[in-house]
Amino acid sequence: MLPRAFCVAEREWEDSVHHKAECQLMSGSNFQSKINYVPGEDERKESAYCVIMLLRCMQLKAKDPEAFLKLYTLEDHLKERLETPLYQVLRANLITFIKTVLGMKDWLEMDILRIAAILDTNTFEVRQPRERRKIRALYPEAAMISHDCVPNMRHRFDDDMNIVFLAKRKIAKGEILSISYTQPLRSTIQRRVHLRQAKCFDCSCARCQDPEELGSFAGAQTCLKCKAGKIISLNPLLNSAPWKCQLCNYKRSAKEVVTSDAELQQELESLDKTTPVALEEFIYRHRADLHETNTHVLQAKYALTQLYGSAPGFGMEELSEESLNRKVQLCEELLNLADIFDGGWSIFRGNLLIDMEEALVTQALRSKDPVECEEKLRNAAEMLREIRNIMKHEPETQQLLLERQVILNSALERFEPLEN
Repeated sequence: MLPRAFCVAEREWEDSVHHKAECQLMSGSNFQSKINYVPGEDERKESAYCVIMLLRCMQLKAKDPEAFLKLYTLEDHLKERLETPLYQVLRANLITFIKTVLGMKDWLEMDILRIAAILDTNTFEVRQPRERRKIRALYPEAAMISHDCVPNMRHRFDDDMNIVFLAKRKIAKGEILSISYTQPLRSTIQRRVHLRQAKCFDCSCARCQDPEELGSFAGAQTCLKCKAGKIISLNPLLNSAPWKCQLCNYKRSAKEVVTSDAELQQELESLDKTTPVALEEFIYRHRADLHETNTHVLQAKYALTQLYGSAPGFGMEELSEESLNRKVQLCEELLNLADIFDGGWSIFRGNLLIDMEEALVTQALRSKDPVECEEKLRNAAEMLREIRNIMKHEPETQQLLLERQVILNSALERFEPLEN
């Protein structure tokens, strides 16, 4: 894990055992950060601090040989990584910094790069919302767990930085335990490219093998010729395989599809996501070439479920009936897909249920029809029970769920007199 960028500037960190070794190494080499620490300011980045985790692993060789051996036997995929632009930069800059600036001349270049590759292959990204940062952490045993684009487990990190695995559904005896290193709404092209670049393997799970992506058609685009069929890959596990329309047999090359997909993703990521407007315009603009469950449309829809009810000018109480109905519709659509992409008690499903429960209660409170009001409140209560089960191991959501329960109870109390 990376230390605070300005650890030496605060007395409470000066004696920390977690970073004393690398601090001594850097100060002993007369390396000085270009950052001037100012108390109270947000942390700023120093490129040299990117090597801290690597240095800690290297220093294990002398401090804890047994732990170093455990680390050094992990998969590295160094041979594949050496040909990438990133590792060409590392060979030029990282090696120079460690061997020349820090004076660690006894280390061979390939041994340093191997440790870097081990970290890139096996570390987990840990989000620390309170500190507004992301760090990397290595859990050797956890790194052995298989990947699947439709996994049967999820993972989280507790307050002591332990990694915790949770079954999302019933797991049969002998079934392979799996987690996912990708995002469920991404298409097969996007997921496999990400896994190849980040983890150096080609996924061949059931979803990746299926040209229809388990019936979701997330990677398919509307046929340019007949405007009705969907163009899908003839072999999703072969990157160069042609794509063909299911209805009219119109074909497109893999290169055309990949280029189009990348352009659409870039367009989507460049949109203003502070309000729903740009995302709705994106969906409307591409209504002819992207069907309702295309990956780019799904990503836009998921963002919209969160913006409706929270964005400035689009708070829950401010939403028009049309916008409120739109939020519910989007949640329903994505919940149906969650059963395919990320089945069971997934965080994806939990977040969608949280958004939909709030919207249903709001609809119920606005309704003048007692029957409709009762139905929506009962549905919301059922959803909240499921949310509590899904999120019971997620401490950061517990306060929100308590607040949602209070609001729901109040709404139910208001409804009961109407019944009588």
